[in-house]
Amino acid sequence: MTTLGALLIIFALVDFFGGSGPIAILVMAVILGNSKDFAKLLRLKITSFVDETIKFFHGEVTFFIRTFFFVYMGMMISFNSVNLHFLTLSISLILIIIVIRYISVEIITLVIHEKREDKFIMFSMMPRGLASAVLASLPLSANIKGSEVFIEYTFAVIILTNILMTAGVLISERKAEIKNSGNS
Repeated sequence: MTTLGALLIIFALVDFFGGSGPIAILVMAVILGNSKDFAKLLRLKITSFVDETIKFFHGEVTFFIRTFFFVYMGMMISFNSVNLHFLTLSISLILIIIVIRYISVEIITLVIHEKREDKFIMFSMMPRGLASAVLASLPLSANIKGSEVFIEYTFAVIILTNILMTAGVLISERKAEIKNSGNS
């Protein structure tokens, strides 16, 4: 709790003096996360400022923020806009993601030959999530005209890419089971 309190004070002080509070918190988080390296660099005998309690607390706060944001996003979704144009554009976005993902996996497996057997699972790992949702809400929060539909398209992309990833993982598990049962 002391760490959280210190971070809130740093945020308030930096913001009060005209700086960027979020950037100050980011810098402090980088310092805390790399405290072992900084202690070694400064020749301090402190092993670490970050213990498992802080990591657990971080996980809980992250869960709360993600849940809150997805509830907020879900309340903004309207199924009234689902029509042929919406479906066509959503599927087009998914196809663009699939093509780019395929190309990037091909390049990676050309460079790193050991990853060739993991090609399908690497291809399947394309889900979008919180970052896409946050970025889609930025134009709306800046009152940019016409950006109201970004959230709805992003919602479709998030749902469809997560479904594709789930299907890819299931197919990969089945292939692994078949391969392992064939080796036994």
